[in-house]
Amino acid sequence: MTDEIATYLRANSNISDGEIEQVQSLAVTRALRRNEFLLREGEICRHKVFVSKGLLRTFGTAADGSEHILQFSPEHSWTLDVESYDRQVPALLNIAAVEDTVLLLWTKADFEHLLANIPGLKNYSQQLISRNIYNSGNACWQH
Repeated sequence: MTDEIATYLRANSNISDGEIEQVQSLAVTRALRRNEFLLREGEICRHKVFVSKGLLRTFGTAADGSEHILQFSPEHSWTLDVESYDRQVPALLNIAAVEDTVLLLWTKADFEHLLANIPGLKNYSQQLISRNIYNSGNACWQH
């Protein structure tokens, strides 16, 4: 599954093959079955997540038990609970597999090490964050 991230990074960033190997070497593969949770509300989000295969959904649960989907994360996308990950506080959201899914996970410490040592990865990561902020801000205008 680490070949998925190599192909993705070669297509979307300017980092070298040696740097891609560093990224791959710190990744842990995890498989989820349909409806299995990656993160539950109240847990701390400890990983940066890349979806190699499958589909995740990020959702909140209302007091009446109804679910409100905030985002889908398809193959070749990144996801996490941003606030929980950044501040290491309990998550307010859930992340679960919509279908059988294979993920690559990096601990916060490992990913920060990669960002500090691979300038191209840091640059690409900042571009993704900016794009996500832009897309989130414009979502309400796309009707």
